[in-house]
Amino acid sequence: MRRASHLRLKQHQVAEALGVSRSFVHKLYTGQKRGISFMQLYKLCSLLEMSPDELLGYPSTAPTLTESQVRELLSKIEASLRDA
Repeated sequence: MRRASHLRLKQHQVAEALGVSRSFVHKLYTGQKRGISFMQLYKLCSLLEMSPDELLGYPSTAPTLTESQVRELLSKIEASLRDA
């Protein structure tokens, strides 16, 4: 989480922005925690001013989605999973 350090963000600030505990963020920093929700990923990217591709180390080939687009996409995915 070098970007957070660059922006001078403390772990408690990242935790507050994500709606998680500082312990959860500490585990992300140290690699003990690897999975986060799509919404947490979106919030983290917004906080760090990065795209998901940049954060995850992938080359950016897709346009960045707005929060409303992410919510709409998640709703569609959840609906299709309920219908399956």
